Amino acid sequence: MMKWLFPLTVIMMLLFPSQALSHAHLESSSPSGGEDVEEKLETIELVFDSGIEEHTTVTVFDDEGEELEIAEEIVDSPQLTATLAEPLASGDYTAEWQALATDGHTTDGSFSFTVSSDEAASSDQESEEESRDESENTSTVEESVNEDIENEASENEVSESDETAGESDDENDNWLLYAPIAIVLVIGGYFVLRKKG
Repeated sequence: MMKWLFPLTVIMMLLFPSQALSHAHLESSSPSGGEDVEEKLETIELVFDSGIEEHTTVTVFDDEGEELEIAEEIVDSPQLTATLAEPLASGDYTAEWQALATDGHTTDGSFSFTVSSDEAASSDQESEEESRDESENTSTVEESVNEDIENEASENEVSESDETAGESDDENDNWLLYAPIAIVLVIGGYFVLRKKG
C-alpha cells in the first residue's frame, strides 16, 4: 500500500497544482520600489514570476493623486511595459499594478519611486519657453496685421483725397474754358442789340 503512496501523490500534484504557485507576483520592476530616478523616465517595466495575460495593467499617480496618461501597454509574458504619454517631471510617484495570471487568477500591488531628473526639469522649462514664444509670435502677427489694415485705410483715404482734388481741378479747368466764350457771346449780343437800336 505504501509503495503506491508516492506515485499517487505525484499524480495528484500534477492534476491539481497549488493555486498559490499559479498566481502572478511582481518579481522586479524598473524603476524599482523606492528608487530615485535621475534621468528622463518615459517607460515603466514590470516583470512577474509567472505567465500573465493581456489584461495585466499598471496605473501611475503623482504625489497629488492625479492619474497620469499611459500611451501604450505591451504584455510580453511575463513582462509588462507601459509607455507614458509624457516623460515624468521631477516628483514622487506611485505605480499600482494588477496582474491576470495565465490560469485566470488576479493579483495586485503597488510601489513608489521618485524622479529627480535635470532632463525632466529642463523639458518642463523648454515647454514653458516654447509656449511663451508661440504667444509672442501670435502677438507679433496680430500687430503686423493691424498695421497692414491701418496702412491700407490710410492709402484709401489718400486715394480718395486725390480723386476729390482731381475732380475739383477738372471743374476749375472747365470754368476757365467756358468763361471767355460766355464773355464773347455777351459782348456780341450787346453790339447786335445796339445796331438794331
